[in-house]
Amino acid sequence: MKIAAVVLRIKNFIFLALGRFTPKRRKVGKDFEVDSRSFVFGSEFEYSKVRVGDQLDGRLVERIYYSGLNALIYRAGGEISYLSRIKKNSTKALIYQLESLLSEALLKFRGVHKFVLEEYKLNLLALIYGSDIEGVELAGGIFESLKRFIDDKPKVTYIFEVNGAFVVYVSSKGEVAYQVREMGAHSSLAFSEFHRLKALALSVLPKRKLEIFNHKLASGFIAALRSRETDVSECFLPVKTYLDKTVNNLAGLYLVLSVLGNSVVILTIVFLVYFYKSTAITLNLNMLLAGIAGGLTGAVISVLQRSKDLKVAIYDSTNLLVLQAMARVGLGCCFGVIAIVASKSGLLFEFLSGDHKKMFLLAVIAGFSERMIPDFIEKVSEDKKP
Repeated sequence: MKIAAVVLRIKNFIFLALGRFTPKRRKVGKDFEVDSRSFVFGSEFEYSKVRVGDQLDGRLVERIYYSGLNALIYRAGGEISYLSRIKKNSTKALIYQLESLLSEALLKFRGVHKFVLEEYKLNLLALIYGSDIEGVELAGGIFESLKRFIDDKPKVTYIFEVNGAFVVYVSSKGEVAYQVREMGAHSSLAFSEFHRLKALALSVLPKRKLEIFNHKLASGFIAALRSRETDVSECFLPVKTYLDKTVNNLAGLYLVLSVLGNSVVILTIVFLVYFYKSTAITLNLNMLLAGIAGGLTGAVISVLQRSKDLKVAIYDSTNLLVLQAMARVGLGCCFGVIAIVASKSGLLFEFLSGDHKKMFLLAVIAGFSERMIPDFIEKVSEDKKP
């Protein structure tokens, strides 16, 4: 046992020594490795020697796009970089123009549209350093395209998340947007749900509610992009819940405000008619006005009392909600008038017909109750059947 332990220690020592004097190997790709070398850029530096996996000025070379006698275009640290010995003023001017545009894009987009801007940068560098005079002339068209891209895209105001796979942000238009490197790497349901909910919110939510909705939508969308599942509908459940609840509350608010607005108009008309037309001998008119005012008061009380529990179709138009409010107000007025007429006729609470205050209260109750007058009408119609 002691001999075996000594042999094992000797083997470990040999392997440790070999590891110190053997060049380090770095994996490149999935199935092979290359020796990792280190280079420092200088005047006599040969670009053709550099390959993927080497260290160049302390940075790992992840990919080489172009390697020529006078220039090297490569990716290191997740960024596209370049080296060149070309000293022509025309080339320097093009590089300066490129860097200026990219700096402008960085300030405006705050790192968003990185994937698109990298394509522009790579194409322009390849034309500037790797092509002949014709290629350099062709760069003018790409520069114009890059300028249009920077001018047309809205400014980025807030970034929710940025990584190597996707970016989710809010533009200056107040809309949530995204950039994804590989669309196929994520569930298609994530994109369809994102656009569906976004379009729905823009059509039904007021501007003051969109900021909160955007944060919830972005959170759900990020969760869906991160998810490994095909069905990512659960990621958007909080977004749907917030949207439905907010729209339902707004619909209820519009309905209540419409009821109150219509009631004020009708009560004003009733008051004016009573003030200018009513007299001691206009008993029928007085009864009618009392029925309208009482039924309307009961309907308003009913709506206000059940305002939290009002059931409305959450995606109905505002005009339809106003129409519903007018219908509730109109039914309240009708129920109040019918209750007073029925009482005067001896068909409903005849003992109240001699007191105007009690009849007004009867009209209020009729307007408040949704079933009192309909049930009364059904009973009368049944009694008259042979």
